[in-house]
Amino acid sequence: GRGNANATNPARPDQQNAQQDEQTFAVARVGQAGNRVAIFLDNGNIWHLTEAGELNAPRQTPFNVRIRSAAMGSFLLTVEGRNKGYRVRRVE
Repeated sequence: GRGNANATNPARPDQQNAQQDEQTFAVARVGQAGNRVAIFLDNGNIWHLTEAGELNAPRQTPFNVRIRSAAMGSFLLTVEGRNKGYRVRRVE
């Protein structure tokens, strides 16, 4: 692909802090909680998408997701290998 000259620029400090808050988790299963998608991690945590809709994720578990803290106490979940981020909240 095309080289990206910006890739070598050091990240701004606020971006570096956001990276440190990002963690990767294995998903044990994906279920439903009412009209919300529920994501069950293999460490026992349960997260719900805050908006109704589908999670674009592999059908086979386990797969990895990255969860990072976002603005105002919210969290953003990204499925590994996908670009879309989902707002989530931890319920357990």
